[in-house]
Amino acid sequence: MSRELREKIRRLAADKGISMGRFMREAIEDKVKGSRRKFRMIGIVSIDEDLGRRSGEEPAIPEPWR
Repeated sequence: MSRELREKIRRLAADKGISMGRFMREAIEDKVKGSRRKFRMIGIVSIDEDLGRRSGEEPAIPEPWR
């Protein structure tokens, strides 16, 4: 780690009132949280009707299992 980077980290940590180690741990945690992929729902639309809308309006009736 360069002296300049170490000084920047020290100043930023001092501004927050925390140690350099804690500052670096928090930065790593923030980076890791941001890199996780988030599941995104994709709406399904048929030609005749909007299944996404219907699924919210109509109760689900399970198929008989026997």
